[in-house]
Amino acid sequence: MSLSKTGLRRLKIGENIYNWAIRKRKTSGEIYYHKKLTAAIQLQTNSEKGLLVVDFGVSPPNTPANPHKTAVTPQIIKNAIDMALQKGWKPREKTTFSLDYPLLFVPDPKGLAGHSEYDTRWTP
Repeated sequence: MSLSKTGLRRLKIGENIYNWAIRKRKTSGEIYYHKKLTAAIQLQTNSEKGLLVVDFGVSPPNTPANPHKTAVTPQIIKNAIDMALQKGWKPREKTTFSLDYPLLFVPDPKGLAGHSEYDTRWTP
């Protein structure tokens, strides 16, 4: 499986270059209010490549149910890649590896009155 080039970002770690993107597509069974913030990461190579799917444990920042300012930075992606490699992810093997990497929830200070100060976590 290969990542779409739309919205793709690159990150160099040592000699390796990784492509990553925040996943915009809802997975089956999810409704708009319960969508998960996830990222997809792959090693940039011409041979077989595995997919790393990182679940950040929060809803996307633009979810109307609970807007927030939580951001995914290249450093967070680097930390997730390092953690996945330690847990056994093999980026050169054609498999999908899932990783839970919870982010701290940062409430939107300009959010609407009545919104919770805590994110509604996605639970299966």
